[in-house]
Amino acid sequence: MKCPFCGYYDTRVVDSRPAAEGSDIRRRRHCIKCEARFTTYETRELANFLVEKKSGRREPYSREKLE
Repeated sequence: MKCPFCGYYDTRVVDSRPAAEGSDIRRRRHCIKCEARFTTYETRELANFLVEKKSGRREPYSREKLE
């Protein structure tokens, strides 16, 4: 992860725990170069998959169709 203070790319995770929402992860990071500490939040993204039919038409993926 890039340090927001000096731009150096080598940082270390000091602490990692679930955020208040429960679906996010809060990480405390430490920059190896400038010694700064900062917090990042990671959020899961739900992917919207499209299925391409034989006709070339695309439609959203539906798990129910597999059952």
